[in-house]
Amino acid sequence: MIARLHFTKKILNGLVGCLILVHGQAAWAGERLTLADAPTLLTGLVALANHLGHFRAADLELAILPFATGDQALQAMEEGRADVATVAETAFVLRLFGQPELRALAVIGGCDNEVRILARRDAGIGALADLRGKRIATQQRLSTHFFLDQVLLKHGMTMADITPVFRKLPELPDLITSGRVDAVITRDPFLSQAIGQLGENAIVLEAPGLYDKVFLLAMLRERLGQRGPAIQKLLTALVRTEAYVRDHGQEAHDLLVRLLPNEKLSSVWHHTRLRLWLDHRFLLTLEDVAAWAMRSQLVQADRVPNFLANIAAEPLRRVRPIAVNLPE
Repeated sequence: MIARLHFTKKILNGLVGCLILVHGQAAWAGERLTLADAPTLLTGLVALANHLGHFRAADLELAILPFATGDQALQAMEEGRADVATVAETAFVLRLFGQPELRALAVIGGCDNEVRILARRDAGIGALADLRGKRIATQQRLSTHFFLDQVLLKHGMTMADITPVFRKLPELPDLITSGRVDAVITRDPFLSQAIGQLGENAIVLEAPGLYDKVFLLAMLRERLGQRGPAIQKLLTALVRTEAYVRDHGQEAHDLLVRLLPNEKLSSVWHHTRLRLWLDHRFLLTLEDVAAWAMRSQLVQADRVPNFLANIAAEPLRRVRPIAVNLPE
């Protein structure tokens, strides 16, 4: 009798467990999506939307995988570890030459002063023109590399007029602190980290307006066809967050200060646009980056691609038609 009671109790416990599991599954009927994200100011809409519960409000369960840089996030997405990725336009364009199935869904943030130059005062650098002949480090094939090229061109120089040192962005603070290079081209949080290490020997050089860097949502064409409803909900949540930033700018700033504690937002906040768009200016930026990559022999190609074929505008057009302004 006792054995029979134990057996009956085990069955009942199993049934209860099954009911809890079924109930849990029924409680969440929304879409699921995995986003490979590079947490930075220009992807701030993602951090804000997650914190404010806007993804859940859009019936989307979003798993966010953080990466130090957008190219790492893009690689994770291509390897199948995520459905969609946040990436800067430079890494997106360079990857497109080898992966034409990539699609841009929307730009989610832009800033014309996000990438900056940190130099050592004791290296005799006080202005951008002083970069000639110096050892300058950045990460190759990223927006920082493109920015370095643009700065040099503006001041009558090329890469041949400096000694370039290519390292990963997280390595740059120690590289300049140790004196192995005279300057680095970087962004936060690595910029603020390096400034803290250099102290009074640090000088920050800026070139606002020279390069309008953007971060975008990228996805493979086949995956987009499979996860269309989930992407619509992702964009819906981000558009709602865009409205929050527009209507509560100071609150959004203060919240991002807490969500991105390693970044100094005050110096670039007024240069930053946290909103969704796809327009002709974005298209021109992609073409400029492609021309630079070809000129610098970073890719093997004889002409700039037609990037309209790599922009999937319809999902954003459904959510916010006014955000899309592209040639037919």
